[in-house]
Amino acid sequence: MPDTTFITAIPTADLFVDSTYQRECDEPRTRRMAASWDPSLVGVLDVSDRGQSASPRYAIINGQHRWRAAILHDPQMSLVCNVHQGLHPETEAQLFWDIDRSTKKLTTWDRWKARRGAGDAKVLRIEQICRGVGAPVAEHGTYIIKSTSSLEQMYAIDEWGLTATIQMAVDVWPKDPAGLQGGILRGLMPVVMWCEPAPMSGRLADALAAITPSQVHARAVSQREVHRTGQFWTCVTRVVVELYNSTPGAGGRLNIRDVLNVAAPARGETAR
Repeated sequence: MPDTTFITAIPTADLFVDSTYQRECDEPRTRRMAASWDPSLVGVLDVSDRGQSASPRYAIINGQHRWRAAILHDPQMSLVCNVHQGLHPETEAQLFWDIDRSTKKLTTWDRWKARRGAGDAKVLRIEQICRGVGAPVAEHGTYIIKSTSSLEQMYAIDEWGLTATIQMAVDVWPKDPAGLQGGILRGLMPVVMWCEPAPMSGRLADALAAITPSQVHARAVSQREVHRTGQFWTCVTRVVVELYNSTPGAGGRLNIRDVLNVAAPARGETAR
């Protein structure tokens, strides 16, 4: 059924938030809104009718903070809603993205979550790769990858390179979340790709295992302060190349220019 809409008043108890695509609710903000409740500022919420069999029935697409504030102010309240019919969760997520990005600036994570909910093939593939090597993509957690922008840049360059780089970080720095920072992974990727043959890859693993990712980060910061050129990830690459060259093993010395060219950024990339 195509998307059709109509406006009606709906009790707050019949509304709910689908967390698969909605951002987390800002509870302090909702409490402030409830304390200074002004009916003239509430406006109209956008909701999706999930059908009579759903309970609650209406998924909030736009207006979850107004809904939460209304519940705090008066749980028996009804809100005026623009009801969309004929949607499913993926198209709800797409509509949420379209509406919300035009009314309030979304964070990178908000956009990623909305794209996931809408079934974006690139997002789903990247998350599948990361889960497969034991470092899931998430906003909160103890051993996760948060930098979705770095992941997307790396995926655009080479899917195998993305997978191998995260696997290397997981192998040499197990359970150290500092090794999953976006700048570390992006800077490590060119060296991992250059050292694809097994003997060289083993030498790289030995070099990395002798240092912590926090130490790599600190050395990269020092390099950037000295040279004052290049993006942070290129400083990480320089540090890793130096570590490799100072570690005994198969293969000759690496040349930083050659290594950087292996996984050169796509045009317009701004990795950090």
